[in-house]
Amino acid sequence: MNPPQVRTLDQLVADSNPVFDPQRTALNTQIAGAGNRQVAAEAGLGAAQTTAFGDITQNAVRRGALFSGFTPDQQARYTAEKFLPALANLRAENEQTVQGLQTGIMQLDADQRSKALETREGDLTKLYDYEKVQSDRKFQTEQANIAYQREMEKLKQQQAFEAKQSASNTAANQPSAAQNMAAALTAKAGTDGYVHQGTYGALKQQWVSGGYGNAAQFDQLYAGYRNPKNNQYKLG
Repeated sequence: MNPPQVRTLDQLVADSNPVFDPQRTALNTQIAGAGNRQVAAEAGLGAAQTTAFGDITQNAVRRGALFSGFTPDQQARYTAEKFLPALANLRAENEQTVQGLQTGIMQLDADQRSKALETREGDLTKLYDYEKVQSDRKFQTEQANIAYQREMEKLKQQQAFEAKQSASNTAANQPSAAQNMAAALTAKAGTDGYVHQGTYGALKQQWVSGGYGNAAQFDQLYAGYRNPKNNQYKLG
């Protein structure tokens, strides 16, 4: 089983673009539309101003005050009291609308990033869990191997002990040659109860040369005198 994949933030963001890009496009379209509406609304205010200036001029003509300063004063008053406040309000409202839409885009970006971070944390959690399981399995396998080796060592020691006991018991029941060989092996054994491979070979040669049996019989009869950890004994 392969380890879980941990995706990068850039990859996760790219993967989620099909969800978030249409929303961003919609908001940007609204921003562009707000700009177009602003231009149209200002054009409307300009047209209203032109119409109002025409009405002021006609009133001045009817009153015979065209050159008395009435027309410029009234136009300036209209501009100050109606046109400019309306234009300021229009621009403020449009700016507020655009800012709200831009805030929406920023929020979409933040939501997308947050979602990517959350997904990446999930990927990392899966990877950590996988690595923990693998580590636990490795530890359990190592412990099982150690226990197996211990049991095998105990089994070898038990087999060696039983073989030695069997050899001693057999020698006790065999003719004096076998008993003498067992005694010779015992005399040559070290403190661990095992005979050096060279001494073992020499005594086996004496056994075979003396006509007491073949090498295989000797190995079977006196297996308990061989150190199971030593592979230098020549058998057969």
